[in-house]
Amino acid sequence: MFVEYRKQLKALFDSLVQLDSKLCLLTIRDYTARVFENIESCPFEDVEVALRLVYMLGDTLPGPHFGLDSKYPLLKALTRMVLSSQVSYHSHHAVVELYFEIVVRYEKYFNHDAEHLPLVLAAFLDNRGLRHPLARLRSRCSYLFSRFVKTVRIHLATFAEEIIKGMQDLLVVNVDGHAFVSTEDQLFLYEAAGAVVISGGFEPKKQLEMMKSLVAPLLAKVESSVQDFCSVGDEENALLILSPRRMR
Repeated sequence: MFVEYRKQLKALFDSLVQLDSKLCLLTIRDYTARVFENIESCPFEDVEVALRLVYMLGDTLPGPHFGLDSKYPLLKALTRMVLSSQVSYHSHHAVVELYFEIVVRYEKYFNHDAEHLPLVLAAFLDNRGLRHPLARLRSRCSYLFSRFVKTVRIHLATFAEEIIKGMQDLLVVNVDGHAFVSTEDQLFLYEAAGAVVISGGFEPKKQLEMMKSLVAPLLAKVESSVQDFCSVGDEENALLILSPRRMR
């Protein structure tokens, strides 16, 4: 019933935006500003509603949303408001997740204004994103981060080495099957790391060094497993060494 109710509200919201987009944008801007001014004392539901409204505008307003051809300067102002706020530090995971969803939904914003890019990258890489205590949020951020770096890659040259350094421990293969980041999420992170290295504007030699540093832990684990395999005479135990669970 709740899901159906939200669908009805979304349909109503879409209709209102199509009827008078400027009025809706002004109303959402004012509401979001009030919430952010009192974010420490606001119930998380109010903060989530503010972010949800900003997020849903991306579905309803036809593009382009940013740039010289955009008809929505208020949407740019709203995006800047979210990026410059402290909302990514909120204690409720639903609010933090919506922050990252907004960042990726409006990722083209950074092609016109990259001022807040360092703050967003820091949020992805610390305990608000890829190192969040909640596994589901870490997993979602792994996917979103991979998408994000591909879009803003032309702006990452200054931050490339710092990004790779910040991801390094998340790319280490875990041998006991209890990795902080799942194997599937690591694939997204390897993909993101590759995009960062290639787009960083480095000399080919430097790119090769960085790529080697990324895959070195994985290759070391493969080599160790092969050596263990060769040293075991029991075929059943040898195959266990090379099992996917052991290789993680």
